[in-house]
Amino acid sequence: MRSLGIDVGVRKGLDLVVLERDRLEPRALRVPVRRGDRRIRIPELEPAIRDVEPDVVAIDSPPGWARRGSSRLTEREIRFFGIQSYGTPTRDRGIDHPFYEWMRVGFEAFRVAERCGYPRYGRGAARGSWPAVSQPGRPRSAPGGPGCSGERGSDSTA
Repeated sequence: MRSLGIDVGVRKGLDLVVLERDRLEPRALRVPVRRGDRRIRIPELEPAIRDVEPDVVAIDSPPGWARRGSSRLTEREIRFFGIQSYGTPTRDRGIDHPFYEWMRVGFEAFRVAERCGYPRYGRGAARGSWPAVSQPGRPRSAPGGPGCSGERGSDSTA
């Protein structure tokens, strides 16, 4: 199984890591990245996903705004286990706040992954994919298919 992890940042860009089965796999991507820069931007993400052809894409960001309150259900549930994370506000509270710009970049990364055939994992069986474990500083899952061909490798609901 090949996993692509995406660490989201605003000024720094996106850091990518490829995990091949049980080891990190160093590889040169065929994505145009500025000389001396190891990070990419959102416009370069789709070609990077195509190049890697992962079985799962894991994005270190919430996938969307909270429906109500100051956090999403997942964030409240993981606190039960002593795992802390930033709470995701509702759209009206977070859309213009500068702190949440990294979340807005993450939301766009999820949209790119979905266009590439890696829909957000919602619930139930995720056939053909493997959900990533969500922890602070660790990727959240966006399982999917064999690449950016538009085919879905999972029948999971978004």
